Amino acid sequence: DSGEVESPDYFGAYQFANDSRYQILHTETKWLPGAANLFNFRGCVSEVENGNRYDVVGAVAKRLSFFPGRTAGALRVVGLDDTGNGPPGTIQSLPRGNSLRDYQFQHDASFIRGAHILRYGAGYNQIRLNQRADLYAAGSYRFNSITDLLAGRTRSADLMAPGSDSTRRYRQHMFHLFAQDEWRVARNFNLTLGLRYEPYSTPSELDGKVATFLDPVTDQAPTVGGALFQNRSRGNVAPRAALAWDVSGTGRTVIRAGSGIF
Repeated sequence: DSGEVESPDYFGAYQFANDSRYQILHTETKWLPGAANLFNFRGCVSEVENGNRYDVVGAVAKRLSFFPGRTAGALRVVGLDDTGNGPPGTIQSLPRGNSLRDYQFQHDASFIRGAHILRYGAGYNQIRLNQRADLYAAGSYRFNSITDLLAGRTRSADLMAPGSDSTRRYRQHMFHLFAQDEWRVARNFNLTLGLRYEPYSTPSELDGKVATFLDPVTDQAPTVGGALFQNRSRGNVAPRAALAWDVSGTGRTVIRAGSGIF
């Protein structure tokens, strides 16, 4: 599925465009070697892309550039409509884009062994996120009045330093394992015991373009590169237990209880 919407800004200097695309590929295989065994295998790849961009359609947008090699940015003057604005957005936050690709592989199985139904499963998920967000790359100036505009007296300005790079390529890996036993202890009493383990990697940026405050209380400057946060997911162990008791054995009154870490 894909789509695109275009519309001009209010002064006809720019043509704004919003693009989006969604694709998915999924496959699943079931193997039943016997009446008491079932194996499932699944794979999926999905991709979501969306972006906002602009094209110059008016010559004035090139002549009034705030930076060499850039088009004119946004002008906000009290009493006038803002330039560089339109229904889909504003030039001060463009171009902008996100591309998310997700790879998933899963396997689970179940077995019947006497009074037990045994299940297990595992999965892997890789996330690839590419981003671009040129905030104030073309610049934005504010003026209190038309007089201040003509005199060049700005109230404030927002500018991204020339040469700045807002492109990021993030990667993350996620895993899960689980095992479960549904035990029919008696004709009217069932007990379920399970355990799940779900670690994940710290998101990384392929080009090392990450800066963090490892200790926001004491750090005087950000640390460039390294992990985004302290990863404690190796302790993501989640046990759970549940029971079902048919008090009279007729199914009219059943007491259920369960507890776990999720």
